[in-house]
Amino acid sequence: MKKSLHALAATFLVCNLIAAQTTEKTLVSSINPNDHTALVIDVPGHVELEVWNGEVIKIQTTVSIENVSDAVLKSLVSAGRYKMVPTAKNDTLELSLPGLNKQVSLSGKPIIEKLAYLIFVPNNMTVEIMNNKLSDLPLAENNP
Repeated sequence: MKKSLHALAATFLVCNLIAAQTTEKTLVSSINPNDHTALVIDVPGHVELEVWNGEVIKIQTTVSIENVSDAVLKSLVSAGRYKMVPTAKNDTLELSLPGLNKQVSLSGKPIIEKLAYLIFVPNNMTVEIMNNKLSDLPLAENNP
């Protein structure tokens, strides 16, 4: 009886550790700013900027999701959920993630996504970060 109780406790512990796993992926992209002199960044999560001598905008997006398999995260990436989209407005280029406008749920619960960005910006551009919405809440709570 003791052996089966220990085995049950060990199984429960392993299941809890597996369930609490965080899946993470880093995505890299670049955008040619063309003749735009200003950049507006409107994305949820932590944004870190680096100025560099290059001519393109380089973006590293780190996506972390709790209790989701690698396959699910890969599927979300393939569907374009985390694709940074530039929109030109006069001399300004605005970066956003329109794929996040749709809420994703698994087993009836919204997924919890944490997003962080490292963005390398050409030294001839001005930058404005519109908002840093909390990204560790379900998106329904992030987007009023």
